[in-house]
Amino acid sequence: MSLIIVSIFTIIVTSLAIWISGDKFVQSAQKIGNALRISKSVRGATLDAVASSFPELTVSTIGLVLFHNFDVGIGTIVGSGLFNIIVIPAVSAFVAPIAFKVSKEVVYRDGLFYALTIIVFLASLFYLNEWGYLVGLGFIAFYLLYLFEIQRQTREFRKKHKLQRKTKTKIDKDILILLVSIIVITVAGYYLVKYVIILSKIMNVSSLVLSFIIIAVATSLSDTAVSVADARRGDVSGATSNAIGSNIFDILICLGLPILIAGLMGIKVVIENTYKSFVFGLLALSVVTIYLLAERMELTKPRAVILFLSYVGYIVYVVFFM
Repeated sequence: MSLIIVSIFTIIVTSLAIWISGDKFVQSAQKIGNALRISKSVRGATLDAVASSFPELTVSTIGLVLFHNFDVGIGTIVGSGLFNIIVIPAVSAFVAPIAFKVSKEVVYRDGLFYALTIIVFLASLFYLNEWGYLVGLGFIAFYLLYLFEIQRQTREFRKKHKLQRKTKTKIDKDILILLVSIIVITVAGYYLVKYVIILSKIMNVSSLVLSFIIIAVATSLSDTAVSVADARRGDVSGATSNAIGSNIFDILICLGLPILIAGLMGIKVVIENTYKSFVFGLLALSVVTIYLLAERMELTKPRAVILFLSYVGYIVYVVFFM
């Protein structure tokens, strides 16, 4: 009983540490993005997404490389993905001071590439029984294609807009905050993974399920903070592109990089059938979300409620029936 209490307490404390540090990380990343004259939608899909997804990268890498547990990575990435693509747009739609209209570039650029990312993810699960470093390289290479398109749009944006750069001192301060945040998130991520695995063994519950619910939500709070802040300022394109961009980064980098490292270290990643069910659920609900966004290029509050209820329904399904 005492170990259960210690585990729960540690999970709560480390989750709060990741949330607070992740928020600082994201704020600094946004300032650096503004100083580099990056457009809102591009910044949301890249810099904001990378910053807000760093906790997922840390947790996934620690789980696989240090604890040889791929359940943590899959559970966290799929759970975080569902939270990002469903809960974040739904919450953002309610707090936005204006109609939650989504730009075409977010739907057609980020949304379509995200759908392709999930299809690649699912195909890798179905056709390969074991993942090695080549799978990791493939995921990373696919993400570089996405960055290539983002970089092209950034150059076009800079030609049309001339923005003042931030002072060097200001950027240096933000870079220091980034480095400190990385250290805190890494340490907190280690103990979060460790005690989630311990708790799963004590409760005789799969670490995949606990990661899907507990770690995924803990690591997605910074994503939520970024998108909600964007939505409150009326930047609904930034709010949506951050959510979708985070998922692309989560799947291709937060899984690809740990798999690459594990493969080079000789750690085997065996694919289980349960993984396929989780990812298929992510694909199905992501298609629903993208459809609701693309149909009218607007997310109304009634539709936001539908999205939120679908998330709750899938959580119930995972906990009681999977």
